[in-house]
Amino acid sequence: MRSAVCGLISQSSPRRNAIHLCLILGLGAGLRLATLGRQSLWLDEGFSYWMANRPWTTLLASLPNNDTHPPLHYLILQPMIALGGSEWLLRLPSALAGIASIGLLFALGKELFDRKTGLIAAFILAIAPFHLWFAQEARMYALVAVLSLAAGLFAARALRTNRRRDWLLFGLCEGLALLADVAAIWFVLAVNTAWLLSVRKYWRSQRFWPWLAAQLLALALYLLWLPSSLQQLSNGITGWIPPATLTVLARTLTDFIGSYEQRSTLESVFSLMVIVIPLVAAARQLFREASTKTMPYILSGCWFFIPIGLAFLFSQPYFRVPLFSSIVGQGRSIFLTRNLIVASFPLYLLLARGLILSRRPVSYAVLVALVAMSALSYYQNVLLDSKEDYRTAAQIVNEHTVTDDVIVFAPPYLELPFEYYYDRSPFTEISLDTLTEGVISDHLFQTDLSPIEVINRYPRAWLIMNSDNIYREDAAGLKHVLETRGSLLESHQVHGVSVFLFKMSAAP
Repeated sequence: MRSAVCGLISQSSPRRNAIHLCLILGLGAGLRLATLGRQSLWLDEGFSYWMANRPWTTLLASLPNNDTHPPLHYLILQPMIALGGSEWLLRLPSALAGIASIGLLFALGKELFDRKTGLIAAFILAIAPFHLWFAQEARMYALVAVLSLAAGLFAARALRTNRRRDWLLFGLCEGLALLADVAAIWFVLAVNTAWLLSVRKYWRSQRFWPWLAAQLLALALYLLWLPSSLQQLSNGITGWIPPATLTVLARTLTDFIGSYEQRSTLESVFSLMVIVIPLVAAARQLFREASTKTMPYILSGCWFFIPIGLAFLFSQPYFRVPLFSSIVGQGRSIFLTRNLIVASFPLYLLLARGLILSRRPVSYAVLVALVAMSALSYYQNVLLDSKEDYRTAAQIVNEHTVTDDVIVFAPPYLELPFEYYYDRSPFTEISLDTLTEGVISDHLFQTDLSPIEVINRYPRAWLIMNSDNIYREDAAGLKHVLETRGSLLESHQVHGVSVFLFKMSAAP
């Protein structure tokens, strides 16, 4: 370990740099691919499968009423479903995006600073628990991250070379990032703020109009989805996000570095120290370098502070922007770590630069701490099964269900990941507005009969609940009714999911 760390920081030849990059890419690919299909699909991944498992025309038409994300990731999932739709295949696009991000961050670090900075930043990204988590999830966050990172790389190259190809790729990647996830807007605001801070310089060097053309290209791509995006944002989709406090802000920073999802307070403090110590130790050198090489630090600083700062400011109840408030809702929080994934890359670059400019003992200690935290997180989040285990829950029901059983989901949308695994289901496509034989969905709640009156028609009722406190409140009432109207026959607890079987006393 010590020799590897020394090799990353010390001066090395281009050949050794290439070897180091290959080793880092191999490490990142191994961590992302080795356990890609190990854990069950959880709720949001089940939704991804349900949304993508339909003709693309139907997908585009129904998406604005069912989700808040643009369509690009769901369209990419469709070939994966055609090939079989296993957990491994559904998560493969995210894993490949995560691996590509490692190489792109090296290239960006080399473009803005030097090869060593790119290598160390790529190494931090390769083992980052935060990125490893989303590289193993069938959602769009790894995709928007890699597209934003590619756009940032081509923007930096275009400013240096003024080549038409770089400008074209900059606008193309920026537009595709917006079609991958609305979180890309943070990158767009950041990179254009950096541009405005240096606009006088680039006006004289004939780079103003190419930059404007690249932004118009990105806007033209996104205009195809803009009306649907406004409809999505007006559906009141942020009410569940916790308020943005200083504690939440600190947690986001530690998410970028330390264990994701499962972390003690002590580990959070330790993660913050890992960020702060090298930056403080190299503060004098960083300021001196920034005074002579302004653009790398302007771009990196805006790329990090604009997303974090604006998301935090917009989430405060006292901050009122008329158009923004009318779309999202007054006082609603939009500050969520995964929606700020684009801001993690400049942090890794600045951290890598601080490690290079710090004294070697500090650099070694920080890198060893990063490796230790990554190993701990890999054990907690991957090897111990941190995602809701609908695979096992469906297996339990599938092995013990009999004819005329009814399956009840509370909340009803838990049907989505469950149906992916339940092989005795008589239907081929889920619809949240359809009552299907043997499976009760929220359509029942729109009938003249109460849910319990319908359930009482069956001799036995399965209840599938999510163990997370976020979902328990709306499920507790139904569970209480089932306990009073029937008798509990079986109870099973798997990770994140509760499975109950009741004998209904009122059944014929």
